This record gives sequence, C-alpha cells and structure tokens, in this order.
Amino acid sequence: MTADDRSLTERFVDLTVFAPIGFILDYKSVVPELAASARKQMKFSRSLGRAALASVRRQASVEDPGHAGADGSAPAGTVADRSASVSGPTIDGYDGLSARDIVALTAACDEASCRWIIAHERANKQRVTVLRAAQNRLDGLARS
Repeated sequence: MTADDRSLTERFVDLTVFAPIGFILDYKSVVPELAASARKQMKFSRSLGRAALASVRRQASVEDPGHAGADGSAPAGTVADRSASVSGPTIDGYDGLSARDIVALTAACDEASCRWIIAHERANKQRVTVLRAAQNRLDGLARS
C-alpha cells in the first residue's frame, strides 16, 4: 500500500469511524457551535440575497422607469422610493455582519450599495478593511 492509499484510507476511517464517535462524545459542545456557525452563515446568505434582489430591482427600474408597482407606487429603487431614505439603500442585518462577511458582500454590490457601505462605515465602526473593499469595488464599477 502506498502513502497516498494509506492517506485516503486513514481519511475514510476518520470520516466513518472516529468523527461519529467524537461527535457522540462531544455533542454537547459541538452542536451549539455548529448551530451558531450555521445561523451566522444563513444570516449572511439572506443579506447577500437581499442585496442581490435589491440590485435586480434597481436595474429593472432603470430599464423600465415608467413601470409602477401593483399599488400604483413607484417601483423599488426609483427616486420616489429613495426619498424615504436620504442615505440610499440599506443592507438588512448589516450591523450584525463581521468585516469578513461584508468584504465578501461587496463583490456583489452595485454602486449605490458600495456608497452606502462607505458612508455607514465612516459614520460608525470605521473598519479599514471594509472601507477599502467597498472603495475597490466602487473603483472597479467605475472602470467597467
């Protein structure tokens, strides 16, 4: 048996034998950690999805500016919609996100969202990594 085969075998045994035994022995501490990690990831995923949806809605309102909502109101992302919030679009759950999560989120942000992140960070936590990522995304959008 070669070292590669043994390594694969050891990994298989770890996964099928030792990991389940370890989980059974340590489940009281492992389960809360796994649940907390999953909750955090779901919160980030929801925020990312909301940001993407808001971007799509804004894009649709730019392509069809005369289209009103079902109730006759202006569609999301139009000038009438933004008048309620001078600071522009917000990102739900933003204050609960880590800097790492926000940096990842900036990759999917449009110009308005990047500007909001920059303004919000400057007024609040002032995290350099977040400010730099949002500015880099904004610069990238300006070049394209």
